[in-house]
Amino acid sequence: HAQADPMVLTERPALYVCGGSKEFQTSLVNGTRLVCVPSFSASRIAVLVNLTTLQTEVLKFEDQ
Repeated sequence: HAQADPMVLTERPALYVCGGSKEFQTSLVNGTRLVCVPSFSASRIAVLVNLTTLQTEVLKFEDQ
């Protein structure tokens, strides 16, 4: 890693996902879709992201 730090983003990604959030949130900032996803075991929520349009859809699962 003498040449470059692998943890530094040199290009802006189209999608950035953060897991373990308290709740689902999303926003579009300068062309990058930011998605905060809560723990599935705690929230029973999964998030789908359309990689063409960057639109999100929340799937909620219920206990039976």
